[in-house]
Amino acid sequence: IISLVGEGVVLPVAEAGPYQEVEEGSLVNLDGSGSYDPEDAELTYTWSTPDGITLSDIHAVYPSFTAPEVTTHTNIILDLS
Repeated sequence: IISLVGEGVVLPVAEAGPYQEVEEGSLVNLDGSGSYDPEDAELTYTWSTPDGITLSDIHAVYPSFTAPEVTTHTNIILDLS
């Protein structure tokens, strides 16, 4: 894949919110509102999750999901683009 970016183009910055430690079965609220475009273009949001995690809306600024049951301390990594 080749990605071309014009000279002087500044890409948007995706901020997925702070680290959270939650209990199994609790509602987890995500916050992408810290994302911005240095050139003030309108933003769109796409969240990616690992298998087994279903977001309320993958294109929302503030999606949520229910924390899954786990057998050990588990880190779940989500991606916002």
